Amino acid sequence: MAVEVTAIWNDFHKELKAFILNKTRNPDDAADILQEVFIKIIRNIDKVNQAENLRHYLYGIVRNAISD
Repeated sequence: MAVEVTAIWNDFHKELKAFILNKTRNPDDAADILQEVFIKIIRNIDKVNQAENLRHYLYGIVRNAISD
């Protein structure tokens, strides 16, 4: 599990953080939201692994976290 989450982090964290920062315009909020997103990824890694399009699935998690 850790390897899978680590790979997702390595591949997507900068991209996702930039997207969140673009929407929130607040670096502290962006960091907090990104942390929440990765907690959700860790808790739901089985669902994440079943996603047909990983990038699309991750952005869905991010959009939901921003609206929360």
